[in-house]
Amino acid sequence: MSAQSKIENEFIAAINSQDFKVNVEAIAYALIVTGNDSNRIDFEDLIHEYLENARLEVVLETFNPFENECFEQLFKQETKEEALTEFLKFASVDGLSDAQYEITKKLSEEEFFDISYALAINDKKNLFCDLNAEYVKNKMKFEDIKLLVCSFDENIQDKIDTRKVNIETKVFAEFARKSTSQAGLVVAYRNYEFAVDCVIKNVDIDKEIENLKKNPKITYEDMRKICDKLSGNKKEISLTDFANKEHVIQDNIYKSREVSWWRDNTKVPKMKM
Repeated sequence: MSAQSKIENEFIAAINSQDFKVNVEAIAYALIVTGNDSNRIDFEDLIHEYLENARLEVVLETFNPFENECFEQLFKQETKEEALTEFLKFASVDGLSDAQYEITKKLSEEEFFDISYALAINDKKNLFCDLNAEYVKNKMKFEDIKLLVCSFDENIQDKIDTRKVNIETKVFAEFARKSTSQAGLVVAYRNYEFAVDCVIKNVDIDKEIENLKKNPKITYEDMRKICDKLSGNKKEISLTDFANKEHVIQDNIYKSREVSWWRDNTKVPKMKM
């Protein structure tokens, strides 16, 4: 079918808006109109034919309110408490950590409960198993959640006021920007967890980084030990170790491997007698 009426064209423009709140409001409007017996617009067909919005598409693949009315509150949001309750029913099916619950609850405390954020957090729920729930509840801000989500979900790239972001979240973002794989993203997140632990223990990260600048350059052996600690018991890492950026560690590892390769692959010509 083709869009012919003003309402249809406005609906198509709304579902393809870069503002996710506008997307959700358009779906909510469609649900209300669809419930009217005099409605002659097939909004589902309009979505199937004209939707060009990956962020909304992912949400609708999981929460299709036209097929399952229990998801309607996620879009109508008549009360954010009801929307939160419905989302938690979904998120709790295969387990929900305390930290994930606190993050999702914090999202519902905003003016608009962004279910794309909540779903993105749920898709990465394994990352949040060890994150300190009290930190999330008392110190994490909405801008921190935005930065985390935008770092590991390519479909969500909202503007972030970095002036409102905690320094430990900036640590994650710095490592995440250098990541070229999911494995690298996990390493970045583990560094974030460690930074959160430092905050909980009242360690001044800025001060320690400044102290680090005065230290002599560490050796490759030091770097190797730090890598071992990063992949093992985080509690054994000193803040000075942590503050040595990952790219420095990787540079030293690369140089060591390069030396080994040349040693193994370069033949020294025999001297003629």
